[in-house]
Amino acid sequence: MRTIITIILFILFLPQVYAQSDLDKPARLGEYNNFDTSIMECVYEHATYDPIKKSTQCTDWILEIGKNGSKYSLYPTYQCDSIINADYNGKPTRGEYYAVANKFETTKLTEQIKNLSENKFKNYESIFMDWYYYEEPIPQIEWNLVAGTDEICGHECKKATTTFRGRNWTAWYTEEIPIDNGPWKFGCLRG
Repeated sequence: MRTIITIILFILFLPQVYAQSDLDKPARLGEYNNFDTSIMECVYEHATYDPIKKSTQCTDWILEIGKNGSKYSLYPTYQCDSIINADYNGKPTRGEYYAVANKFETTKLTEQIKNLSENKFKNYESIFMDWYYYEEPIPQIEWNLVAGTDEICGHECKKATTTFRGRNWTAWYTEEIPIDNGPWKFGCLRG
């Protein structure tokens, strides 16, 4: 029990010690790996309902789509990275980085990369101070096309449903945008 308390206290006091002594040192940012150029970007709002708290939490994500793949990540992280690159030439001090990250309430990395040429889905995620990564083939999802259409953002959209990994999913898609890619592991939706 003493070890757990020590670790918790260390984690709680680490930001104060770190902030007081190292704010002027360069921030240690991860390597940037560019495997494609974005030709389209879509922002999604995830709404998660917590039945215990009886509340809904919304989070924005961005899907950056290129010819060879896509990246799906937290939108606040995307905004933070854009400011770091534009205002600090990608080389901020720790203090500058935390000021920007705190503005967007993001200090964690969560992103999924679909590399179509390698047929690989790569997931990167930070949980507290640990980093997790896994890789798998891009799943080939079988969709059931549903009759009827709806207009979404000025496009005539069709509805499709599927069951994937134990959950039922609904997607709206348009044939007016000829891109076969979607958020998370989704794709393979053709008219």
